[in-house]
Amino acid sequence: MRPILAAYCRSTTVSEQRIAILTPSKDSYSETFIKNHIERLPFDSVVFYGGYLPWKTAHDPERSREIVFWNLYDIFTRKKNLKVSTYKRRRFAALLKKHKIKLVFAEFIITGSYVWEVCKDLGIPLIATGLGYELSVRSVLEKNELAYKGYLSYASCSILVAQNMKDTLADMGGDRNKMIWSPAGPADDFFTLKANHSSKNFLAIGRFMDKKAPHLSVLAFAEVLKKHPDARLKMAGDGPLLTVCQDIVKALDMESSVDFLGRIDQNEQRRLLSDCRAFIQHSRVAPDGDMEGTPVAILEASAAGVPVISTHHSGIPDVLSHGRTGYLVAEGDTADMAVKMLALLDDEPLAKKMGEEGRRTVSENFTLEKHIDTITKAINAAISER
Repeated sequence: MRPILAAYCRSTTVSEQRIAILTPSKDSYSETFIKNHIERLPFDSVVFYGGYLPWKTAHDPERSREIVFWNLYDIFTRKKNLKVSTYKRRRFAALLKKHKIKLVFAEFIITGSYVWEVCKDLGIPLIATGLGYELSVRSVLEKNELAYKGYLSYASCSILVAQNMKDTLADMGGDRNKMIWSPAGPADDFFTLKANHSSKNFLAIGRFMDKKAPHLSVLAFAEVLKKHPDARLKMAGDGPLLTVCQDIVKALDMESSVDFLGRIDQNEQRRLLSDCRAFIQHSRVAPDGDMEGTPVAILEASAAGVPVISTHHSGIPDVLSHGRTGYLVAEGDTADMAVKMLALLDDEPLAKKMGEEGRRTVSENFTLEKHIDTITKAINAAISER
């Protein structure tokens, strides 16, 4: 076993060392998985933001004149397709030294690929998370291949939310012994929900985008209505394919059976999960190669005791057991998806059994506590190895 993983397996104590958590956008604080890392990792953390080479922190506000100058510089460099500014590298390094950072934890592998050289120069260990698009979109992989290889050569380890991501990094020369699989788990309160398996509602939650293929879920539900006209589909979220889905619903005269709920908060999500027969998500590889990691919404549904119908896609088969906690269908196979939806509508005890098995599986293997503990051990191991 490699030293870093041996130390990872031994490490159980919480470090009091200060770490930097890098997130490209300050708005990303609101993304659940990033927010959980910021709030739950048991370290003295300083959050950096400001692009893939974060150079700002809430602790170190810039002078207003300086902010204007560097915002204008950013616009100029993007138009000229120039490299990241030397200023940002220097400021990032200065902030790491100022705050006596002992480890850098980067949200997204692409962020890690922008900062690894600075970390190496300062002798600071680096860990990054692999979450989805940056390890699947072909243009992103091609553009950043050399930077990714540099990151892989230096990083202590990578935290990946889907098993297939290991293949992507290995193809770029990454060491599989430095890859740790850890899906981002659901919050504890999802496990306390009581699912209503007699409901005839189906629920879909997520961005209306190519890789989630919400229009294919709509087409599958259209077949369900032919046998169960009193069934209902509730879809929460927004995005570029929302209008497409609304047009399909209108064209197929399904407007009285499909609800478009827009963006919802977790309180509304929990309410909806408490009143549905099954959660559905027809994820697929998008035309540009974009793929899911492991959708947290699927784990949240299972934690709530709701059976899931989804696809053989990316990390979904890692956490969803076909025929036991739900069903998996081939990408694009709306007919089979409809068959599986009908199977659960026609057999309430089966829906309940699958939902209960899903809750047990997630509670034993994919909790948020376990995810945070996995990252904590990896951070402690990386610091101890330096």
